[in-house]
Amino acid sequence: QQVQEKLKAGFRAVVGTRDSRFASRTNTTLKWKEDVAYATAEAAFVAQKQASQELLVAAHRDKKLDRKRAKMARQQDKANRKKAKLMARKVAACNVKEEKLDKKMTILAELRLERLTDVRAKSFHVEPPWMSAQESQFVETLAAFTAKEEAKRMALADCIHLAEDMGRKIGTLPAIHSPSRIKHPEQMETVTTLVLRLADAHI
Repeated sequence: QQVQEKLKAGFRAVVGTRDSRFASRTNTTLKWKEDVAYATAEAAFVAQKQASQELLVAAHRDKKLDRKRAKMARQQDKANRKKAKLMARKVAACNVKEEKLDKKMTILAELRLERLTDVRAKSFHVEPPWMSAQESQFVETLAAFTAKEEAKRMALADCIHLAEDMGRKIGTLPAIHSPSRIKHPEQMETVTTLVLRLADAHI
């Protein structure tokens, strides 16, 4: 009997009584620690879940931006190719037109020269009796040279006018009605006046 009582007392000391075990389970300090541990674990889980959601949203946003950039790049490349083809067609058309006009102006210059030569050859003029044959030949040569130079000058003027017209159409020259460039007083000074002014300044 005494041995059994001692065994029971030792078991109660190690395991505790029913009331002590219930009190340990309902201890406020242990319950607070459990609540803190649960709250910490829950906060860590929520933070991890939120971080994973943010990563998914960021990945989706980056993928969407990449698709948008790729689409805009394709559209820009298509527009660039279209513009390049259009400019190539315009340049080719301008080159063909310029070549045709060059041939036309060459033919017109030749026709004008031939016409002037024929007119001067057929024109009736009375040579003064004091003019020698050498002087008469010199006069004819000078007249032919003058006619040729006049034809060249007229053809060059026509070409310049045509080139300016083409330049204004394609944009390399300003339009006819565009305002003229402002000339500053120092830009209107000629080289002679500049040299004289500097010489006076050094004196």
